[in-house]
Order: sequence, then C-alpha cells, then structure tokens
Amino acid sequence: MDYVFYFDESFHDRKIKINSKARFNILTDNSLDNYIGVFWGCHQNSLQRNIALLTSFENQQKRNYGLCEDQELKSTTISKKNFKHGIYSFNRKTLNFYHSLFSLIRNINPIIQINAISKMEYFIRRAFVGIRFPTIFDVNINTFFYSLTKFFITYRHEKLVMSLYNAQDLFAVEAFQEELLNTLEEVIYSTRNIPRKEREHSAFLQLWHILTAAVLDVNVNSEVDFRYYPNFDGLCKLLIEVDINPNRIKLVIDNEDNTFIEAQRYSFGKVKQADSKNVIQLRLSDFLSGFIGRMMYAISTDPLMLEDEVTDIRKLKENDLSSKRLLSPEWFDIDEKKFELYCLIYKALFEEHQHYWTIMTMSYADQMASFCSLIKHFAGFDDFKSYKSVSAIMHSEYFNSRCCDALLDHYHS
Repeated sequence: MDYVFYFDESFHDRKIKINSKARFNILTDNSLDNYIGVFWGCHQNSLQRNIALLTSFENQQKRNYGLCEDQELKSTTISKKNFKHGIYSFNRKTLNFYHSLFSLIRNINPIIQINAISKMEYFIRRAFVGIRFPTIFDVNINTFFYSLTKFFITYRHEKLVMSLYNAQDLFAVEAFQEELLNTLEEVIYSTRNIPRKEREHSAFLQLWHILTAAVLDVNVNSEVDFRYYPNFDGLCKLLIEVDINPNRIKLVIDNEDNTFIEAQRYSFGKVKQADSKNVIQLRLSDFLSGFIGRMMYAISTDPLMLEDEVTDIRKLKENDLSSKRLLSPEWFDIDEKKFELYCLIYKALFEEHQHYWTIMTMSYADQMASFCSLIKHFAGFDDFKSYKSVSAIMHSEYFNSRCCDALLDHYHS
C-alpha cells in the first residue's frame, strides 16, 4: 500500500430516535445535530516520522495533564467548559494543547478529509424516501431537503413531531401532511416582511407549494440506524481529486463494527479495525473530530444564537423573529495568543487543504458553515493590531455576514 489513512468520529449517535414525547435524541441539550468524522493520511514512507512526532506531542501533553503512561489522552480529557466561547474560554493548558496540536498537524502535513453529516437531514431523507414530486415543479432534491431539514430544526413543535412519529398508515400520513402544511403556513405568515427572514420566507413558500401538490409516502421508524457511507464517499472523492487510487491505501478505523462493515463495501486496498488505546495515529483523528464537534456545539448552543422555542405554532408571531442572532461578543474578546491560535488553525485546516472534497456534508451544512466562517473570520485580519481595531460587537456582526454569505454560496452550489 502506498498510503495509510486513519479514522475516528465524534458526536456519534448510532441510532436517530423520536420518542413518544415528540423529542429527537439528536437535539437534546448535550447533542449535536452533526455527526463528525475525520480521516487523516500520509505516504507510508512518512509514517514512522509522523508516529515519532505524535508520540513526542502526546508525552508532553500527558505530563501537562498529569496522566500516567498507560492512560489514554483523548479529546474528552479537556473539559467541555473550555469551549463555551470558543478559544476565548481556553485555559492555559487547553491553549497549549491545541497550539501544539495544530503546529504538529502543519509539521506532518497530512491529507485531511472531514465529514459533517446532519443527523436530522439523514432522518428526513429516510422518512421522505418515497415522496413523489408534482411534475409541474422542477424540484432540486438537495435544495428541497436542505429547506425541509432547516424547517424541522427551527420550527418543530410537539404536534408536528408527533404527527411524523405516528405516520404509519395512509390516514396518519395524510394527517402529518396537513400538520406540516399548517405549520409552514404559520411560519410563512409570521415571517413575512421580516428582513432577516427574507430568504427563509421565500424558501419555505416554495417548500409549501411543492408539498401541497406532492404525494407523500412517508413511513417513519421511531429508530433509524445511522449509516456511514457519507464518510467513505467523501474519502474516495478526495482521493480521486488528489490522484490517489483508493485501492492503494490501507484504512485503519477506530473500533466500530458498523463503520468497519460500511468501509468494506468500498475498494480500499485494506481495511482494519484497531483500538485507539494502542494506535496513536487514531488519536489524532479523535483530537481533530473532537475539536471540530465541540466548537460547532458551542456555536450552535450560544444563548444569543438560539431561536425562541416553538411551543405553540399558532402563537409563533409572539416569538422574537426580528432580532439578529449574533454570536456572543466574548468569542471575539481575545488576546494575541488566542488570536494566533485561530490563525494557526486556519493554516492547518484550510489554507493547506483547499481541495473541494476536503469537507463533505449533505445538503444541510449550516453548522459546518458556521465553524468554517468563524476560523476564516480571524484569519481575515493581517495582524492582531488590525483585529483589535474592531470592537467585539462589530466582530459578531462581521462574522454573521460572513456566515450568511457562506450559507448562500452553499445553498446555490
């Protein structure tokens, strides 16, 4: 084999569930809608050098965290409270860890492939697999599922989710379609003439027209097994893009039978499972997937970013629909060392990895777009002095604009 790749994942829900109280397990307080998977790889000739670099990094970090030699260093070793406001919240040890980690990644210069898969979109695509669209519309499937996923994440309410949960026969499917259309009508009515909802309003109006004329063949399982094919689709597409034949690579996956079974469906030269306790290379994938997932979680759960909960769809207009949702200013009130870490992350993950398939998402990519936009925002300044010339509140505004532009580009791609 010419190359060897390693894979690990975070925010991994093996099953996507709706319970009898109309709650999705993927949207609980400690969950992230996105499943994060990270591959990194290198030529076999570089492997021993890279293992030595990883070992040196780990030994230093274990000393910093007071871990014994036989204790495993994982992304979860670092308390999640460090991520509350991104790098602003990092304590000294966490700052040191990630500065050393991303310096190491630049030194190794691996091939990186990141997967961020919306679990809600995965569930919705499975539930609506039998939908028949009206012939009078030229429906873009990816745009349709983007809009429907965003709709469920933002405006789901108990009656709507229960009608989806109960959609097991023709009568129940008709009831679900009626509730879905009624909810869309309330959202369309309540968001008209609201500037920040203009594009959303237009998208949901189109969605309403399509769903009014569509024939739904919804058959919902309350538990859906998550499948892992997007990971390997993404890796294969990147390999082809960088002119590496997939059958010339060895792929090592952290112990997970379902992932391993899915990987064997592809034409990789060799696939094996291993325990991350014994393979230091797998822990690099864990560090990366854990960092990306925790940053995305912190952004998506920032109190100033959250939309008002929909408790009664008929009273949606009583929610604050007009105010911008801006990331808390604390994210941007950073010192020079923390600014430099953001810039280092940009160089390690983006500047040196600009292939189209470096990042793989499905249609709904809002959380990944937010993460990428945040890192690129800091890297957009020439130096710390120019960064500090802008107030933290204005940084929130600029980040919001960058994120909106990124979503618009993705939506129309």
